Amino acid sequence: MKPILYFANKADIEGHNEVADWFETLAKAERSHANRYHKALTELIYQFLLKRINIRRAMWAWFLGWHSHCGSGGQRR
Repeated sequence: MKPILYFANKADIEGHNEVADWFETLAKAERSHANRYHKALTELIYQFLLKRINIRRAMWAWFLGWHSHCGSGGQRR
């Protein structure tokens, strides 16, 4: 994105206003896409980690529920 803004600045200095506007529009579009991809990747990672945490919690709940009968005479708590 920085090279695009460099080209926009350079075109503006040389008097090519339409080209400078085009490069600035392109830089805004790239920034928007980058933000959208970053948001999607963050959400994907969050959902993956949340799923792993929930699976581990379920495994521990099952394990603790299964082994809770050890000290209570064979009855599950």
